Parts: sequence; C-alpha cells; structure tokens
Amino acid sequence: MFGVRPLLCAVLLLTSCAAPIAAPSPIASAIATPAPTQVPTPSATPTPLPSAASGGIEVFATGQLHGSYVWVIREEFAAQDRVTESVYAVPLDESPAKMVVRRLRDRQDLGIVPSRQISPDGTKLALEPAYLGPAAHDGFVVVDLVNGKVEELSRGDRQPDAMPAWSPDGTRIAFARRQTTPGSPDDGLWVINADGSGIRRVLVGSCCAQLTRVYGWTADGAGIAFAVTFEGADYSIANVVTGSVSGPHGQAFGTAPASWRLKVPQFVGAFSQSDKGGEQRIEIADGIGAPPRTIFHEASDAANADALLFNARWSPIADEILYIRAGRQGKLMLVSATGGTPTEVRIDGQPFKAEWLPDGRIAFITVSNGIGSVLNVTDRTKQTVLLSFQPSASFTDLAVRAYP
Repeated sequence: MFGVRPLLCAVLLLTSCAAPIAAPSPIASAIATPAPTQVPTPSATPTPLPSAASGGIEVFATGQLHGSYVWVIREEFAAQDRVTESVYAVPLDESPAKMVVRRLRDRQDLGIVPSRQISPDGTKLALEPAYLGPAAHDGFVVVDLVNGKVEELSRGDRQPDAMPAWSPDGTRIAFARRQTTPGSPDDGLWVINADGSGIRRVLVGSCCAQLTRVYGWTADGAGIAFAVTFEGADYSIANVVTGSVSGPHGQAFGTAPASWRLKVPQFVGAFSQSDKGGEQRIEIADGIGAPPRTIFHEASDAANADALLFNARWSPIADEILYIRAGRQGKLMLVSATGGTPTEVRIDGQPFKAEWLPDGRIAFITVSNGIGSVLNVTDRTKQTVLLSFQPSASFTDLAVRAYP
C-alpha cells in the first residue's frame, strides 16, 4: 500500500535470515529460560455482538484490571489468504495472559496498532472491523475491553475509515477516511468524539494515489501526527482545530516512528534522509512547529537496509530515548536527550518492537526461527520471557498500559 513497504520488507527479510541463538551468551547469562510454549486460555465466553457491528470480531471481557499490562497483537495465517488476529493482555506479575479480542481479516488489510488504537486508560479499543461476512461495513467500532461490549462509532459506508488513534485524554479519535473513487482513494484526516458525536474533517484528501496515514497525537492533544504517503511518508503535525500543518517533519518508517511528552523537549523521532534510506537521525524538538535538533545520526547502506532507525520513545523516568536499530543484527539502543554515543541494551534475540514500562524497564518482541513470537521484559541486566507461541504464529506489535 505504501511506498516504504519494499524497504521495510527488506529489513524484515534480513532480520528473519538471522541464525537462531542456540544458547545465551556469557553477557546474557542472567536471561531467564523461556517457559514452555502455551496458548493462553480466553477468560470468558465470547460476548454476543450486535450484528450491525460484528464484522468478524469476538470479545472476551477482561473485567477490571490492576497493575501494568503489555498488550500484544498475535497473528496466525488462516485459509483463503486470511489472518486470525488476536489481542492479548499480558500482566507483568507473570500471571496468565488473557486473550481479549479475536477477529478474522484479509491478510492485506491493516493490522492493529495498539499504541494508537487502545485508549490511554487501557479500557477501550478502536478497531476497523474486518470486511468479512454480511455484517461487514467500512466504519470502525469501539470495543469496551472491560465488559466486552462493542459499539459502532463511525459508519463509512462508501468511504472506508481506517487507522483510528485516541487522543491523550481519551475524548476524541482521529482517523483517515478513504474513498472508493478510482484513482483518488484519499478523503483526508478526520476526528470524532469518543461518544460518536462531532465528526468533522481536519484535512482534505490528497490527490492521485496518495493516502493519509495516522500515527497518533501530540501529548497536549493539540495536534495529530500524520503523513501523506506514496513513495515515502513525510511525518507532520496537523492542528486539530485549524487544520494547519507544521513540523517536526521527516521521512518515517514503520507505524510509530516518534513519541511526544508534555515536558520540554516534547518530541523525539527516528527519521531517514529519504524514503530510500540514507542517513539515519534521531531528532528532538521543543514542541509543535519548533525547529528540530539532531542528537544522533549515522550512515545507512540503503541497498542492504542496514542500518535503519525506528520506534523512538521517551523514557517515562529520565531524559533518555529508546529506539531500535534494524539491520542484519537488530539492536535495542538508548541515547541521552543531550546527545552523545548511544549504548546498546544487551539482549538475547532480534528485537523489532519495543516500549518502555512505567518503572523504566523495557518490553520488547524478539524473533524466534524467523518469526516475532517471543514477548520479553528487561531491566538492562536480566531478560524475562513473558509469553511465547509456536512458530506458526507471530507477534506484530505491542503497547503498555497501567491500571489503578
């Protein structure tokens, strides 16, 4: 769909070709041994869904959660070029994981990005229903993860809605709207209140084969991070009230290239010189429209997709940035907001998704036998496996939420 996909596919191919690690190295001697592979049992009977909003979705209510959880997305190939996509809530106290949402979708349709689709309080999931069956439609629904209810929020009908992203206060959802008009599929950037009211367009659609991609919101809720994609993805910020577009700008790869916080500097992002690769940069900025400052850069061999920088994330407890250095050997990296030489977080396995935990530990997905199927946590000295699956299934993304 997007022009960056060939380069991203090259990264994943290089990652999948890495030889499996037979045993922990001496440096990783503190790494915990993975528990026997086991598919968690759903916590309840699937909740009956309204036929108008089912779209192939099953929900297993969580009830009230407490403590910190990693939400992880699991995919497994199904018949007829489809994918079974499941959402798991994984507690950090090593108690059993819970499968909360399951759906069947076409393999080429968009997968769930939990960092933008799970509400900030961790109780709701904004989801594009799969376009399968008589109840399928082109809008999106909100799944109440606590009680299992599903509410149709937006019905696109002839204008499909995609990439929903919650605002920081959980009161609004940004999304991209598509058109069925041949040669002009984009209908711009939209926003809707969480109760289904107040739907309006923030930015008009782009011409030709370009598409609007939604990344998320700024921490203060004033801007929506987006890109208009074709052969590249130029990260930008749209003012949610006026629709004016400003920076920080940069060529971005992946579903979540940047993060925002309220403290100055507010922004950090991982950018590339161009959509074909080139120099890789970690940049920070004081706020919306503020000039960016490069705190780290390195050359990249675009022909071999080595290295590419992804997934820049502010630490919740320090002026420190986590990012992934992808290539022949993927690495978790840390760099100070003031710059300097990055340091590697020594782990066992090839990482391709990572997020901070509230206490400063790191949750991340690693590749096993060429597939991302192990969810881990590290405190930088000890690595613990939280959840793993048979190689036929893969983890595709994760997010972290904390509960009272």
